[in-house]
Formats: sequence, structure tokens, C-alpha cells
Amino acid sequence: MFKGTSSQVIKSSIPKDKLMSILEESLFSIGTINVTENGTIYISTTKFDGFAHTTEVSGTWKASGDRVSIEIESSMNLNALGWLILICFFPGGLLILLLPSFAKSGVANKLDLALNEVKNAITDWNKQIPNPIYTSHTSSQLPAAPPPPPTQRPIEICYHVLVNGTDLGEQNLDNMKVLIKTGNMTKDTMVWKQGMNGWQPASTIQELNELFI
Repeated sequence: MFKGTSSQVIKSSIPKDKLMSILEESLFSIGTINVTENGTIYISTTKFDGFAHTTEVSGTWKASGDRVSIEIESSMNLNALGWLILICFFPGGLLILLLPSFAKSGVANKLDLALNEVKNAITDWNKQIPNPIYTSHTSSQLPAAPPPPPTQRPIEICYHVLVNGTDLGEQNLDNMKVLIKTGNMTKDTMVWKQGMNGWQPASTIQELNELFI
């Protein structure tokens, strides 16, 4: 009368016996469970039965290659008492249909949570097995890993700084920030580095002018 389906498709090459064990452990909260090798799942769910309805849950599982699929169907149906109330108290008896409808929502939520536990358990198992790309080769058959590329140090920006007629030698940007902070270097301070035609005020060089902002 009221039916629902919960399913999961998971990428895994988990062995069937391990999968059956995970299904039994994760679906135990739904009811008494029996997982068969031929891919059938039987669950006794009498605890979800009401005085006017019964609950049935069953499903299938399949492990093929690197894929696992699980599908579980649930149905809630009126029992003899439920039909009697429906017929004898029609149309008010239609309210009895709310009971299996509410029960369907509760069972569906529990099934979704249980199948999520199954997915998490299979995912954890996947993390514990070695990568199949490498299991088919011995270490002697695998090519040696290339050495890491040499670390290249960034080229440091340095300028000769002329303070009070004295060349302080090459100063990097950090040192020049200190000179600016202490007042020993201003925008008019003359600087020079290899490749320049001659000494120039620091303010005329963009990368140095930014230090004064």
C-alpha cells in the first residue's frame, strides 16, 4: 500500500563475505536480518508493525567487479483490523491510512541511515587495501621514481644605497625597509644596481618607490 526504496551504489572490490558481514552489522538496527550469498536480504521488522498495519522489508545486493549495489524496499500494509476500521467507519476510517504512512517515513529514514553506515564501512575498507595499480607489480619491476627537481632560490632584489656619500653596499628590500624606517633612506636617496646607467633617486624606481607607501 505504502512503499519506499532505499539504495546505494559504491565503488569497491570488497569480497562478498566481507560485504555480507557489513550488511548484517549495519542493518541490524532495522530488525532481524538474513543476508544470503545469492544476493538476497531478508529483514524481520515486526517492531515497526502497528495495531492496524504490518511492515515488510527486503532487498538485494550485488558485488560485481569494482562496484557494489544495494537496494532495499519497504512496504506498509493494513492488517485485518486496519481494513475492518477502514470499511466500518468509512469515510472517517480513511484516517487509519495515516498510520502506515507515518510508519513508512520512519522506516525509510532508518534504512537511509543504515545504508549510509554500509557506505562508510565499505569506504573504510577501501582505504585499508593497497592500490591495485601497484599490487600487480613487484618493486623491481617498477621504474625508479625521478629525483625531485632542484630547488631554485628566488632572485633577491638588491641595490647599492648611497647614504651621506657612503655606499652601504648591496641592500635587499628588507634592509631598505629598515633604512626607511630609521630615516636613513628617503625617496631622494641615490641607489644603483648592475644594469643601470648610473645612480638614480629611489623614487624613480617603481619597486623601491612602493617601499615608501
